[in-house]
Amino acid sequence: RLQKLRYLIFFVLGSLVVAFIRIWLVPILVISFGLLIFIGVRSFIQRLGLVAICFLAFLVIFRKLQSMLSVSTVEDLFKFRAYATTSFIGGGSSIKPPEIVNFFDLIRHLPLSIFTALFRPLPGEVRNIFGFFQSLENIFLLGLLFLAIRRTKLRELKDPLIFWAISFVFIWASFYGLVTYNLGALVRYKLQILPVFLSLLLYFSRPRQA
Repeated sequence: RLQKLRYLIFFVLGSLVVAFIRIWLVPILVISFGLLIFIGVRSFIQRLGLVAICFLAFLVIFRKLQSMLSVSTVEDLFKFRAYATTSFIGGGSSIKPPEIVNFFDLIRHLPLSIFTALFRPLPGEVRNIFGFFQSLENIFLLGLLFLAIRRTKLRELKDPLIFWAISFVFIWASFYGLVTYNLGALVRYKLQILPVFLSLLLYFSRPRQA
């Protein structure tokens, strides 16, 4: 927001901390931060330099992930995704993963995957006390979403910080929604983004002065 290069240090330090916890979260942070730079920074030279830094950081992490996951081609990526979904088979909160073998399948299933990552389980999907209370939370989040859509003007989305938060939540939900098919696991994983996601919904659903 202040367009000061020194604030990049905080992003780098934060990304390093995240890398020690969940290394695959770093590309999500880098991509959303790169979008923030592209939208928010007005100087072409600064924009070019910071985007180059983000691209290099993404490349380094991507190479690391490639070696960890033994993924070298696009076909290997879809095979790994199919393998990863088997980790969530079993238990009362598991759901059947769709078969995704190409980018067309990925795009087709993406909207439902994002919704699943952010708003499921819904009432009746996980039949225990924890699933019940989680479904109430998701109903509350859905209510905030509908209220936010009703009250938000498109011009409000131009704020760079808001754009970053939306892109961060969207990219996270795309990744986890396409890989995780256990609603109980998704409840735990959503804690990673819940502060940002809930802040967005509360901000957009707030009453405006006439």
